[in-house]
Amino acid sequence: MRRLWKTWIGVALVTCLYQSPASADVFHLQNGGEIEGQLRGETDTHYQVRTFVGEIEIEKADVTKYAPGPSIFDDYDRHLALLSNTADDLVELANWCGENGLSKERRAHLDQALRLDPDHAEARAALGYTRVGNLWIESQKVLETQTQREHAAAQAQREAEREQQRQFAAMKYQLRDLEKKYFVGSTREPDLGEAELVSFSLHHPLAMSAMFEYLKGRSSLLMRARIVKVFANSPDPQTTLYIAYAALKDPARKIRQYAINELITRDIKEVVRILAAALDINSEVVKMRTANLLSKLDGRSAIPALIDNLVGKQKKRVEYVWQVIYGYEILWWYDDTAFLVQSPEHPLAYDMRYRREDAAVYRHALRAALRDLTGEDFGFDQQAWRAWYKKQPSI
Repeated sequence: MRRLWKTWIGVALVTCLYQSPASADVFHLQNGGEIEGQLRGETDTHYQVRTFVGEIEIEKADVTKYAPGPSIFDDYDRHLALLSNTADDLVELANWCGENGLSKERRAHLDQALRLDPDHAEARAALGYTRVGNLWIESQKVLETQTQREHAAAQAQREAEREQQRQFAAMKYQLRDLEKKYFVGSTREPDLGEAELVSFSLHHPLAMSAMFEYLKGRSSLLMRARIVKVFANSPDPQTTLYIAYAALKDPARKIRQYAINELITRDIKEVVRILAAALDINSEVVKMRTANLLSKLDGRSAIPALIDNLVGKQKKRVEYVWQVIYGYEILWWYDDTAFLVQSPEHPLAYDMRYRREDAAVYRHALRAALRDLTGEDFGFDQQAWRAWYKKQPSI
């Protein structure tokens, strides 16, 4: 009795969730619940009832009222009687079952359709399959496989990055040892050190990148000079970027000049492209040096970048008066009491504060470069420069 009671509760819940357009055979229970379905048969003690979750038995002693009526199962039986045994008709009936809450029957008809036509696309899709080449694979498995591949690819990428970081760290120590051995101290041998740097650069595909990172660090002047020389003698086109960095940012004027002399011998279009990008670096010194170098290289293709950076904004520290401290003067006396008032004509002190404000920055080096490259001078008027440039199709 307890098992049947639990079954009736489940059936009643499912019946509430799947309401059919038609009514149904309704079994009113002593506990106040109802079960809807199709009466399939009965014995002296039980009803056999077809429901959305399958066939169940209900004890007649637990039923207070039985109200017969047409059900969705009657409609299903009529559809089934008219069915022709083809895959398309089975899929059509399966779709109808899905729309009317008959999930068990829907699955059964889809399986029947696939037995007749294993490649029936609609039936496969309805059952959650995806075609991969000539095979039908459950979509969930496809997603799991794709997820596994993506996870494996991401894992491999992370491992490759970690391996690269390990190699970079090892090469950094190698370069530091070379610097100590050949470029600093009383036993300096820069020529031998340069030969070691050349050998170092040839033994690993990341060696040039490692040398560039070392160049940007706090290495000695002699070490930096020889690294730039190795870059200058290398056929690797990537070294043009490294040499441009030295020309613009190295603190030593001699190294910057050596790098500039080397850049002049390289592909000018590539050099100008790199310099135009360097104008966006947030450094007034770099912008000035870049503009001067563009003037020497006839870098007219960099004119738009020069115009964009001609005037900028920069945070500046501005002093302002926060509060004025005034003196006092006697307004009147009363019973030996002096009444005082602040005198705006007698300020004693000023309380000064500071704030940071946006201030316009007019870059004269960029204006000079524009004047040298174009033969025109529109000052710091960016709109005038842009209007002129639009009229120059040959540049």
